[in-house]
Amino acid sequence: MPEVELEEPSSSGHGDSNDHDDILEWAKANGHGSLQIICEYYRLRCPDRGSTLTFQPLEHLHSLKFHRPGETLLHIAGSSIDLRSCSTSLEVAEAHSALLAEEEATALSVWTDVRMF
Repeated sequence: MPEVELEEPSSSGHGDSNDHDDILEWAKANGHGSLQIICEYYRLRCPDRGSTLTFQPLEHLHSLKFHRPGETLLHIAGSSIDLRSCSTSLEVAEAHSALLAEEEATALSVWTDVRMF
């Protein structure tokens, strides 16, 4: 079986270019905070496994911290997918995409619960 690379591709539309810089500068100059938040979000890159990302797009807002788990197992509907078991680059890409979506959903769920209390 060929060796499959476990390196993660960047998220589509996140951090691959500086297309949002002009929009961000315009939003800052014209006081459009919501647009600044969106542009700053799209400049983020997915953090490495086991690391923490701090997001504070506007100075007067509290910062949000996201800790990305170090595990490479995906648990969906009672089944598990181990990234190391993928044998093709397409399987790896699909597994990474699903794992990233699961991590983001979990983080948003925890953040929402914390903000409610």
